[in-house]
Amino acid sequence: MNSGKWDFVVLQEQSEMPLAPNTLKTMYQSCRWLDQRIQQIHGRTVLLMTWCDLDKPQDQIPISKAYRDIARQLGAILIPAGDLFLEVTQKAPSIALYDQDKHHPSHYGSLLVACLSEAILLQTKSELEEIVKHHNYPNIAHKDPIEQKLQEYADEFAMREMSHPH
Repeated sequence: MNSGKWDFVVLQEQSEMPLAPNTLKTMYQSCRWLDQRIQQIHGRTVLLMTWCDLDKPQDQIPISKAYRDIARQLGAILIPAGDLFLEVTQKAPSIALYDQDKHHPSHYGSLLVACLSEAILLQTKSELEEIVKHHNYPNIAHKDPIEQKLQEYADEFAMREMSHPH
């Protein structure tokens, strides 16, 4: 971190860390320590929320709570990828967001996280509203229909998050 100027430093913990009290405590301590270092270099802490395993959707509740709580405590930017993963898995189960191990993201899952990260970090609320309102996706004309749909899901989700943060 000390080798340059950083606007954002993105932190992501293992999905299992928020699921047990001892590891959750370690996650929070690590986030606080890293956030102090990030502030020293005039960066902004970003937390990339992880997602539950495909066959354990109930685990998303404590994962989401942990990330939202620490983001609130730190005043960090939150990319709620886990919440969007769960939403898209329920809305469009035919889109395989997970790799065969049902834990790591597939190509589509990685794309969904990238699209949400872009929407949260690089777009203003008014720009997102305009994109979603007109479904004007100039950068994805070459994408397959599933990739286009994932971009739309991410932008719409980001717009809801900016309007009603949890």
